[in-house]
Amino acid sequence: MYSNIIRENLSVSSVKWWPMYAYHFTDITNAVSILTTGRLYSRLNANSLHLMKNDNASRQVIDMTSSEIASFVRFYFRPLTPTQYHNEGFKHSRIRYDNDENANVPVPVFLVFDLNKLLCDPKTMFSGAGQAGYGTKLLRTVDEFKSLDFCKIYGGGIPSKEDIPYRHAEIVYPDYYDIDNALVGIACRNETERQSLCNLLWERNHRTFYKYKSKMSAMKYDMFQNNGLFVSDCDYSNGTLGIRFSNTKNKADYARFAAMRDDSIDIYKLQVSLKVSFDWVSRDEILSHKEVTREIDYADTDGIAFSNIPAINGAKELHVKVFIEDKLMGYMKYQLAKGDVL
Repeated sequence: MYSNIIRENLSVSSVKWWPMYAYHFTDITNAVSILTTGRLYSRLNANSLHLMKNDNASRQVIDMTSSEIASFVRFYFRPLTPTQYHNEGFKHSRIRYDNDENANVPVPVFLVFDLNKLLCDPKTMFSGAGQAGYGTKLLRTVDEFKSLDFCKIYGGGIPSKEDIPYRHAEIVYPDYYDIDNALVGIACRNETERQSLCNLLWERNHRTFYKYKSKMSAMKYDMFQNNGLFVSDCDYSNGTLGIRFSNTKNKADYARFAAMRDDSIDIYKLQVSLKVSFDWVSRDEILSHKEVTREIDYADTDGIAFSNIPAINGAKELHVKVFIEDKLMGYMKYQLAKGDVL
């Protein structure tokens, strides 16, 4: 039984609860499409249906992946994979993996699935290492599952070069997967990003929002690298909006390591364009719109405050969207009467 092996793996995993689940890592814009359709599509199908808003993988990784695997929906056995290390969060184009524009998941979301339910589906297959470039055989029996090297798959710390393929071990499913078969949670990096997902989903489909709202949570530990630039908090009160950005040690370390590989990079001179849009709304009607743009430092991003935000006659809500290099980083809604988050 898969369930027996999963329980045994709890004792070998660096994070005890990881082995209970399967994980699909994507950007917030893709997550909205997935939740709205109720399906996870393979890369081939998602592209043909124009559902992929943000292409999560680097071109080098895509080119290393067979067309057969591109026809499968893909899950990881664990979070914090080496690919996630490079792709998670907005990273300046100069320090992205292999200088690839697509190696960028500005606002990451994990869809979390019951691993036992997923494995018990007769169409599900899995591998003991990643499918991108490793040529790993796909397996499908309980005995084959038991033979996987779970100590390496669920290991902690920085992996050796030999262990990297195991950290990318995958579960795959042909064509598309109906998420309600096994979805147990939707994990966001912080409360601001959870609220942003709620707001995007509400605008796309009210029924879908109510269906999945209770599954959404902010996970501060054991799932996210926190090594890129992101909005850590966004508050509005008495005509002032305050935006705070990440300045984590992991972010500083990632930028420093990138600079060590390229002497032409001065991480303290890297800048990115910030755009903040304001919409004054009443009953879903936009009464006024304004955008503010500026350049901000990537490596040491201070908080920004917008004061004296005007009151617009008849407006009940203030909707605020934050973009970095035209990538949506946050979407908050406030009641103008109280300044409360909606």
